[in-house]
Amino acid sequence: YDAVHHAVECMMSDGSFRIRANRITISTVGVVPRIRQLAADAVLRHVNLAVSLHSATQAVRLRIVPTALAYPVEKLVESIKEYCDSTGRDVMVEYIVLSGVNDSEDDAKALAELLRGLNVWINLIPYNPTSIGESNGFRSPSNEIVREFDRNLRRFNCIDHRGNPVVVRARFSTEGGRDTNSACGQLATVRYER
Repeated sequence: YDAVHHAVECMMSDGSFRIRANRITISTVGVVPRIRQLAADAVLRHVNLAVSLHSATQAVRLRIVPTALAYPVEKLVESIKEYCDSTGRDVMVEYIVLSGVNDSEDDAKALAELLRGLNVWINLIPYNPTSIGESNGFRSPSNEIVREFDRNLRRFNCIDHRGNPVVVRARFSTEGGRDTNSACGQLATVRYER
């Protein structure tokens, strides 16, 4: 936490990059105490927060994010609500779409119900293949599957804290770089031998 805090202060400082807080995003897999700490922090409460949710159910989320064992979905969503209430800011919910894992109509319904009434927007990201993901049976969805998931979220009345439809962005541009293992999500699993 301290290293992130220091890095953000450096990015914002007049003697450095002079980046405005609303141009900085901190992303987390959902470490509940740190989300609460961010909300209370005089500096970090002004940056954007992105939470990698990836499933509305604990069992599926554990398959995708093993560290989710420490912070169940319900506690994570509770901390997102507290963050939004405390800061008045929205939260980006990152949702990697995995073919046959978290892309069904039931998954969309569960996500719409889980997020209903929260000050969030959803970033749907099609999975890009990695050796680790493939060893866990993860596959990329077609663009049509991602579009259908988006439509289902809207059909199941995924609304924000103001009663408006939650903004959903489906990112099809994340495929760029697949041929060199540098697309979204691939860099962390590439090891080059010398």
